[in-house]
Amino acid sequence: MGYLRGQLDRIEQQIAQEGTQLAPADLTRLSEVRNNLQRQIAGEEQNLNALMTSLRGELPGKAPYAEGAAPGELIQSRAEALRRRMRAQEVQPAYAAAFNAAEGAQIDVTPIADAARAALGRPLAEFAPESAPAIARALAPLQPTPTAGRIIGPDGRPLMTGVELPTMSLEQLDALRKAINSDIASAQRSMAGLTPAQVPDLMAMHRQIDEVIANTPNLSDEAKALYGRALETYRLRFAPAFKDNVTGRLLKDSAFGETRILPENTVAAYFKDPTDTRQFLTTFGQDPQARAAFTRGIQDMFRDAVVDPVTMRVRPDAAAAFLQKHSDKLQLLEQNGMPVGQQLDRIQTEAARLTQGLDE
Repeated sequence: MGYLRGQLDRIEQQIAQEGTQLAPADLTRLSEVRNNLQRQIAGEEQNLNALMTSLRGELPGKAPYAEGAAPGELIQSRAEALRRRMRAQEVQPAYAAAFNAAEGAQIDVTPIADAARAALGRPLAEFAPESAPAIARALAPLQPTPTAGRIIGPDGRPLMTGVELPTMSLEQLDALRKAINSDIASAQRSMAGLTPAQVPDLMAMHRQIDEVIANTPNLSDEAKALYGRALETYRLRFAPAFKDNVTGRLLKDSAFGETRILPENTVAAYFKDPTDTRQFLTTFGQDPQARAAFTRGIQDMFRDAVVDPVTMRVRPDAAAAFLQKHSDKLQLLEQNGMPVGQQLDRIQTEAARLTQGLDE
C-alpha cells in the first residue's frame, strides 16, 4: 500500500504544480489515474481492516473484551459454575437418595478398620489426634469397646464380657471413602506420616468399602443400587470433567490461595496438546460461553504469533507455521462443532494474498 500511496502523492503533486499548464487530455488522464489509485487504496484498506477485525481487535493493542473479562477468566468462571451445577443437580441428589433409602442402618466396619490398621502400619489408637491421617481420625471413635455381659460380678453389676463391633451408617462410610482419598493424596506427597509405598493399600480400601456395603444384610437392595448409581455419577460424570486434569488444576487452590493455572494461562493450557483440548470438550461440552471464550483465546494466540509488531501486517509464513503446529487440536475442535481452524486458515490465505498484492 505504501507503493500505491507514493504514486498517488506524486500525481497529486504533479497536478498541483502543472495543472494549469497541462493539456486538458493530459489532466484528464492524470485525474483518472489518481481516482483509480484512490479506489485501489480504499479497497486494500477495507481488506486490511476486515482482516484485522477478524483477528478481534484494532491494532496496535487488543480491544477490550465486551464481557469485561479475558477468555481465561471467563473459562475459569464457567468451569466453577458448571462444577457447582453438576454437584447440586446430579451428584448430591444421587447420594441423598441412597442415604435416605439406607434409613440410617448400621453396617459392621470391622474389616475396614482391620484394613486401615494394616495400611497405616500401626494401631489407629497410636496416632496423635492432631496429626493422625484422615482415616485414623474417622475410625478412632469406632474402636471395638467392651459390652456388658450376663454374668454378675461380686459387686452385683454385669461384667464386661462382650465386644461391641464398630459400625457406621452408609453416609458415614461414604465420608470415610473421602477420608481415604485425602490420605492417598497425602501419601503421594509424603505428608501426614504417609509414604507413596502405602498408596496401593490405601486404594485397596475403596474395594474393601464396596465389599462391606455389598455384603451387609442391613442395607436394602434399593439402597445398595442407589449408592452404586451415585458412585457411577461421580466416577463417570463428575470426576472426568472436573478432577485430576487440566480443569482440576484450574479450579484447585494452591497453598497460597491462588489457582494452580492462572487465568491468563488457561487457554494455552487447554491448547497444549490434543489430550488437554479433549479435556476442554469433556468439561464444557456444548456450553456456549466457554466455547466462545476458548475460540477468542485461540484467536488472540494466533494474532500474537503472526502479526508483525512493527508493520502491523500479518506474516503469512508465521500464520502457516501456527496452523501446522496446532493442526491436531484445531481438527479436534472442528470435529466437535468449533470451526476456529477454518477461520484462521481463511485469515492466513487472505494475508498471503494481501501481502503479495502490497508487495506488487
